[in-house]
Amino acid sequence: MSPAKFASVLLLSALSVAACSDSTEPTETSLTSVLLTDAPFPYDRVARVDVYIVRIMASEKADTGSNVEDSTQTGLRTIVEPNQRYDLLTLQGGRTAPLGDANLPATVYRSVRLTMSTDSSSITLKDGTVLTGASSPGVAWQGEGVISLNAVVHEPVEIADTGAVIVIDFDVGRSFIPVGADTVGGSTGFLFIPYIRAVNSAGTGSISGAVVGADQGGPIPGAAIRVFLGDPAMPENTWALMSSGKADAVGSFQIGYLTPRTYIIRVDAPASSAYGHAVVPAVVVTAGQETSVGTVTLPAR
Repeated sequence: MSPAKFASVLLLSALSVAACSDSTEPTETSLTSVLLTDAPFPYDRVARVDVYIVRIMASEKADTGSNVEDSTQTGLRTIVEPNQRYDLLTLQGGRTAPLGDANLPATVYRSVRLTMSTDSSSITLKDGTVLTGASSPGVAWQGEGVISLNAVVHEPVEIADTGAVIVIDFDVGRSFIPVGADTVGGSTGFLFIPYIRAVNSAGTGSISGAVVGADQGGPIPGAAIRVFLGDPAMPENTWALMSSGKADAVGSFQIGYLTPRTYIIRVDAPASSAYGHAVVPAVVVTAGQETSVGTVTLPAR
């Protein structure tokens, strides 16, 4: 067995234990940890985005099938059961929340599933209004009660016999869409279209930088950072959005847990700002390293 840690980010951890088996299934497990994190969102009116995580499951099979309850068909095994609420807005700049540790077979996992309770999840606006599946306005969840969501696994998640840290990246900016408006306000609620990634943290890197306004405009807190794959010479609508985040109170940002690739970064000032956006092409991410793009200067609108 290998120790694995999960984080959300969600963090999961695994412990190495020898095991014997007459089957063809893996005989070594590793301690694996799971963590949780988030991506950008319209923050000007939102105070909290709370999601209640019931369990995390994983399978060596790439296609878990349509019958989520059939463990033989899906190959899914329960990794951790945190049964806890997490505020995704606190998981910025590479910060994670531990979901738990588990002893897992040392193998390669090709699918990861997150189960959450929509009845215990909500969005809280800065004026104190709490949006739920039962409120109006509210959050239009993709189902009531306990629902299961498949994570995107771009690269198979390998658990070595020495263990691993698995990160579940719950992208707030892509998962909660304001209904009928570009910003949060008035009677608008949210449509929940989940986007969740699962990665082995050891195989990822990060991007960091700072955002300022032109003409000595100073730092731009809350600037939205989006990370794309694509050809910078092609129209932006051909790029694939991979991750997102936001600048902190002093204009600094870090987008973590990215697989090694060459990315395009787009930085947008908040809607209320006097500044616009800028694009940084050809940002190379290497596993185990932080790539700094330096200071990104946004022009006036």
